[in-house]
Amino acid sequence: MVVVVRPEVLELERWNGGQRPAGTIPGQVISRSFLGAVTRLKVSVDDRADLIADVASVRAGVFPIGAQVVARFAPDTARILNLPPG
Repeated sequence: MVVVVRPEVLELERWNGGQRPAGTIPGQVISRSFLGAVTRLKVSVDDRADLIADVASVRAGVFPIGAQVVARFAPDTARILNLPPG
């Protein structure tokens, strides 16, 4: 089973490592790709998975590579895929 969320619905904010806001997923920005109006950020989550978030390029400067962030999304934007084993 895999939970998928479209990159444009993920919301990111900087995190200082203190108390994590409820309902968020902590991670670290590991890559950035400028795509014009948006910048695509790849966020590593506990070495288990990566999140991909599209952020308005005018805001992307606050998320350099190595930045600690938290991600959130509205539950109704997630989809669950049942994948075969293996």
